[in-house]
Amino acid sequence: MHKTILVALSLALFVQAALAIEGGAVSTPRAAGYASAFQTDNPLLSSCDWNVALAKELVLQAKGKVVFSTSEKMTGRYMLVEATKVVASGAPGKRTNLIAVRANVFNDGKLIATTDISRDDTVAAATPFCDGLRDIGSELGEDLADWIARVSLPQCDAACPGIHPDEDIAVLPEVPTVHASSINETVIGCGWPTYMVGKVVHEFNDAELAPRGKLKVLGKGASIGSGRRLILSVDNIHVMGGGGWTGPKWINMHGELLDGEMLLGSFDATQRETSPRMTACGALESLSDNMAERIARWLNTPQIASKLQ
Repeated sequence: MHKTILVALSLALFVQAALAIEGGAVSTPRAAGYASAFQTDNPLLSSCDWNVALAKELVLQAKGKVVFSTSEKMTGRYMLVEATKVVASGAPGKRTNLIAVRANVFNDGKLIATTDISRDDTVAAATPFCDGLRDIGSELGEDLADWIARVSLPQCDAACPGIHPDEDIAVLPEVPTVHASSINETVIGCGWPTYMVGKVVHEFNDAELAPRGKLKVLGKGASIGSGRRLILSVDNIHVMGGGGWTGPKWINMHGELLDGEMLLGSFDATQRETSPRMTACGALESLSDNMAERIARWLNTPQIASKLQ
């Protein structure tokens, strides 16, 4: 009995210590709010507690990473969730409900992380109006708990201005090499350094849910600057023609996402496959396309020291 209590106490202290190292738990109000521009002509919406269901599920699923605020004045690290869109459209025999929210995480008033998430569902027309929205609110709370568990929250001291999610992300037109031997003449002849950048830009900018700030390819010779920027580099590429007969091909890359002096995320990525394409350029294109998809997904929820494999 005593041993069980000691183990539980040790585990609790370990969790508290881990949260302290990461900057502490994130506090949040007991209900999501509404964006300042939000408008609705549905009088029933104000009587629904979908926003309370969202906050409860967020705190429950976050398992200590997010806690309810004990004060109306938010300080330290806190998350504000606001509805940007709520739709309950009817059709014969059914109704479609949709809720879109934006979650912003602040550190003493400075924005350090943000995401946009939406959920929708089709229910029978006889389903009580608030029940359908409450279910979606709970699902959004679970989604936000998953997001806060994956995103890296940067340290933001007194001199830190916070992040700027609506600004474009600068990226150089070519992927530089870490070592002179990282790529050979065949790879250069395939146009890979510019092709890879173009694929990442396409996958990220043209996603179904468009990013608030898009990747912007700089002109050749331009400085990447000190604003929002994605810095890519290639460590090694092994590729040759001959399809499966010449064995596996691979790309090893590194990337960092920065906003001013803040490192928002970094990754080491390996794409390895046995391509059936017979030419070296064809095999390289296949590797690059798959790698670009993974980098674009990482950009939506950047983490520090991610391993993309």
